This record gives sequence, structure tokens and C-alpha cells, in this order.
Amino acid sequence: MIDPASLLEEIAGVEAAGVSTANLWMDRRAHIVWPYHRLLDGAREQGNALGTTRRGIGPVYGDKSAYRGLRLGDLLHPDFLRQRLETVLPLKNHELAYYGLPPLSLTDLLAQAATWRERLGPRIVDAVPLLRRALQEGQNILLEGQLGIMRDLDWGIYPYVTSSNPL
Repeated sequence: MIDPASLLEEIAGVEAAGVSTANLWMDRRAHIVWPYHRLLDGAREQGNALGTTRRGIGPVYGDKSAYRGLRLGDLLHPDFLRQRLETVLPLKNHELAYYGLPPLSLTDLLAQAATWRERLGPRIVDAVPLLRRALQEGQNILLEGQLGIMRDLDWGIYPYVTSSNPL
């Protein structure tokens, strides 16, 4: 999953330090962290402190498994993205209202998505052929991983776990 707003800040910081990000790619299947995910994560943490990062990770995984998630590849198809957001946003606004938070605007989210598409669109790829080629050419591949068995959703110390499966 990717939080495009945070990623753009990180890219700017890395490039400001003189490091090229020309080889940074994101798979089109990665789920997007939207502002409502962060808001809901923080609101849920208030009533039931599990020690989350409040970065929206749990709510994104919830949407992914409930077939409500939006993925990076959806940014490249604005009409489809609008249709999906029109379906998902009323539910998210209902959840926000439950926690006493104001609703989010479809227009604002679509404008944010347009910015993400403009700035990140060329980096959104189908990573499978890219990785296959890199392996065949003996290139180095950096994979991100964290945590361990005790934080695994199924095998860890539930409910004090991550929403992913780090094993």
C-alpha cells in the first residue's frame, strides 16, 4: 500500500539530498492510502488504543479485503476512479460521522488524485515483468519488509498486530 501524499514528500526530500529517484517504481496493484484512512485510523485509536501508527494502514487493509480498495492503477483511469470513489466515499463519510469527524468532498479527493496521477503516473507500472527482467539480468532488487511473527495478523499477539502478513 502507498500513501501518495507521504511518498511525494519523501521523494522531494531524497531528491533534495541529491539522490536520484529515477529507478523508483510502484506496482499498479498497490492499494492507496486516502485521507479518510488516516482519519479513521486515528479516530479508532482514540477509543481502543492498540498502538497503531495512525497512518491508515489498518483501514486500507480492511477496504482491500472488503473489495472497497482503490489501487494506484486506478489513478491512471480517472473515469473509473470517480465511479469507485462515488461508491466508496458515502460509506467512508458515514464512518467519519460516527466518530464526529466532518465528511470529505468527492471533488477534493478527485483533485488530489489528479495531482498524484500527474506526479506519480509515470512511475506506476506492472512490476511483475520489471522484476522478472531484473532477476534475469542479475540486478539488485530492494524489497521492503518489517516486523515478524509476533506482529503477524494470523500468528501474532492479536489484536496488537499489523494488518498485513509479514511472514
